[in-house]
Amino acid sequence: MKQIIDRIAASFIGIIILLVLEGMATLGLAFKFEQYNFLGYAFQLMLLFITIWVSNKIYDSENN
Repeated sequence: MKQIIDRIAASFIGIIILLVLEGMATLGLAFKFEQYNFLGYAFQLMLLFITIWVSNKIYDSENN
């Protein structure tokens, strides 16, 4: 159970870092979701997937 919670926490930390970096890079424009089209949503989903995947890879490498 502890490993599941740690993995979820690692994913949340990765998402928070993504939000901070994306907000700084776009000066907050990334959070105006009403201006997104299909490609904007697709790109955000890809970034979210990559962030969670990398966070879990880092977690795995530290715990093996």
